[in-house]
Amino acid sequence: HGKTAHASQPHLGEIAIYKIANAVLKIEEYNKKINTITHPLFGHATANVGVIEGGNAPNTIPDLANIKIDRRVLPNEDGDKVEKEFRQLVSPLEVSFVKRIEACETPYDSKIIKEMQSVLEGLSMDSKAYGFTATSELSEIRRHGIEGIVFGTGELSQAHKPNEYMTIEELKTGTKIFNELLKKWDVK
Repeated sequence: HGKTAHASQPHLGEIAIYKIANAVLKIEEYNKKINTITHPLFGHATANVGVIEGGNAPNTIPDLANIKIDRRVLPNEDGDKVEKEFRQLVSPLEVSFVKRIEACETPYDSKIIKEMQSVLEGLSMDSKAYGFTATSELSEIRRHGIEGIVFGTGELSQAHKPNEYMTIEELKTGTKIFNELLKKWDVK
């Protein structure tokens, strides 16, 4: 928080955006530091400032500003420790965590991974297990002890962009893969 005032009298106010800007610079350095934290499937930890909001007119000293950050926590990190570390990083600013999704992974020797690998091998496709670096419902499923995987057609690099798409060929391939997997489960 800052203190509002007329822009011609900035000494009477406190510019909240300056505080946020300072935090953004700290987060930029923090991101460089955490990029050294790695996981064999998921790559490295990341922190991204995705939204900055503040002020309502150029002739006023803004008393409020906020940022929204995406901090990707790896399965080998402690979410509580990361949260505490983040609060310390931007202190004395107020921090609220809107949505905390725990990172997860399914053991390599799980039945569902083995079955999907078998399907992919049967179709002469790459059957290596990869990490999915985006968010999905799998973390909620795994929290209940249920094994699962994230698998789909298309490219993650196309997600959340204008003109997001998948090719017809990718759709056909995905349909073939899921049909084969359902046959293994005897689903009709």
